Amino acid sequence: MTFSHFVSILYAESFMESQHESGHSSQKTVRRSTCALLVFAALMIGVFAGNAVTLIMQANRHQQSAPPPSAPADMPQTRPDPTQARLESTAAAHPDDPGAWARLGHYYFDNNMPAKAVGTYEKALALDPGNANLWSDLGVMYRRTGQFAKAVQSFEKATALDPAHMTACFNKGIVLLHDLNRKQEALAVWEGILKQNPKATTPGGQPLSDLVREVRGQ
Repeated sequence: MTFSHFVSILYAESFMESQHESGHSSQKTVRRSTCALLVFAALMIGVFAGNAVTLIMQANRHQQSAPPPSAPADMPQTRPDPTQARLESTAAAHPDDPGAWARLGHYYFDNNMPAKAVGTYEKALALDPGNANLWSDLGVMYRRTGQFAKAVQSFEKATALDPAHMTACFNKGIVLLHDLNRKQEALAVWEGILKQNPKATTPGGQPLSDLVREVRGQ
């Protein structure tokens, strides 16, 4: 998969990378989600006043400003999608192929079917637990289905596997701040990013250091 999928949850889905790009050709790339956690449409104080986008949380497709976590249900489709049918058929025919499940999960992610994406990513990770990008994408989908604690855990697994996974770090902070009301922990996460990269920016292009100052002042 190519890195495309913050929050939504996460929203981001592209912190300083393209979290889940449209290609999906390499399984080890991130989705723009996991900023677009998970990712904000504008990450300004007004947004922080109560309406965070996702994680999830990334610039390309997953710099998508993830819809609020209050919409866990998958969006109904008016007509069958041949791409979906093909991906579902492939995954069913190759149940031991983590790539097949990951590609299907990316489809669900990109087409606003978070509940299906969760189950599919879980199957992929059961076969490929060392894929940091998939954990980040799953975190975004957990947030969009209202499973905030699980979202944080998924982002933590992503960063444990890849400490430089800035999208997962950023989206974790988003969920801690906006969904779990754990402001100090969120700030600690973002300050950790700044220690690695003082010039880090949010998915919306704002210097992360400015965002930290704004949140501290609230």
